Amino acid sequence: MPGPSAIRELRYKAGSSITSAFTDLDQAAWAPGTATKLRITGFDASGLTYEAAEDATLQDRMYGAPNNIPTLQKGEIKFNTYLGSGSSDTDENPICTLMGAVIGDTESPTTNKTVDLDSSGVHTATRLYSSGVEAYCEPGMAVLVGVRGDGRGDGRVGVIEDTGSDYIDLKFGLPGAPSDGDAIVISHTAYLTDQSTQKFLDFAAIGYNEASDQLNVIGCQGTFTLSGLAPGELPQCEWIFMARDYREESSQGSVDQLEPTSAALGNRPPVNKGVGCFQFNDASGSTMKTFHISDLGIEPNVTYEPVPSPCGANGIATWQRVPGRPGASFNVTLDDSDSDVMPGLHDDFLNGTAKWLVAQFGHTAERCCAIEMQNFYLDAAPTRVDIGSLAGINVTGHADWGTNDVTTELRGSSFKVHWF
Repeated sequence: MPGPSAIRELRYKAGSSITSAFTDLDQAAWAPGTATKLRITGFDASGLTYEAAEDATLQDRMYGAPNNIPTLQKGEIKFNTYLGSGSSDTDENPICTLMGAVIGDTESPTTNKTVDLDSSGVHTATRLYSSGVEAYCEPGMAVLVGVRGDGRGDGRVGVIEDTGSDYIDLKFGLPGAPSDGDAIVISHTAYLTDQSTQKFLDFAAIGYNEASDQLNVIGCQGTFTLSGLAPGELPQCEWIFMARDYREESSQGSVDQLEPTSAALGNRPPVNKGVGCFQFNDASGSTMKTFHISDLGIEPNVTYEPVPSPCGANGIATWQRVPGRPGASFNVTLDDSDSDVMPGLHDDFLNGTAKWLVAQFGHTAERCCAIEMQNFYLDAAPTRVDIGSLAGINVTGHADWGTNDVTTELRGSSFKVHWF
């Protein structure tokens, strides 16, 4: 019987050197628990091709046509995952790990992921005290503070600017000063950097008909886009990985089997009644404005190019990360509660004012994720748009690296994703 395409496992393993030889899928290296079995919402391998050239041999018949000659076997695979939420402990969630392998690196809390604020000092909207908290996190990570409606942290994400003895300083102030006993959740963070060791990934895709539907894809690197960022939608990552080589494992006699007793790894999407937060203000400021927005689009714009070489499989020696700039676009309603939206953003474009963007999805531990872009510059003057029947403007721009006094790649990254 034909196998349903929705019955499928996708596993991957990552390393610091590009894979040249296949490992049979029935080997221990591909077993769930050694390889990561991902929670996926879609899979497409139609981009894998074995190219061929026509045989140019002259023929002795008018319509002689011998078989084509195989040349290069390469292409790409695509799959989707939920953007995911944070884990309950200091072990980073699987999507954080995968994203870090693509865009650069990750940072996770040490020892404690959640701590309560205490009387080590007097809390302010930007300084939060808890004994030993400076040992659990690094500047450039983020925290989720309090609960929605408390009038203090309000279940809002704050970016860690600095740490000191028993306290952390936030880049921007919270709605109010937290109280002793309020909880803060420290992020798992994936961030851009070209200073970490580059990763390469191998994938195994196993379908319902195990004997005939198994792919072994090696020497991969790729990119992703984000989708489902509107209220009521499920935030997702759409991954595209270019392959150095692949083979139909079924033809090798080394097939594995589906492992339904091993859970697919990947947390629930960060949604809770569509409640989150969109913070956007001058990068030089100490407070953040919250905007009513729609049609949010965010692109990390991380790309790799193949390094051509006859020494590599299918003419590819390795993958090289190339320059890019993260971008975002969103629509803002023209609201009488903030008369400065249009003239203010128009002036920001004219003056090249650096902004700071934090788009938050969800507001509780293990159900929250935030995307941060610093030194965000408008690419064009805001343009008028209709948001349903409401008047609004469209804002488009890109993020830049941190200022010159930034001492770490984690602090300086122009694009980061935080899970709580």
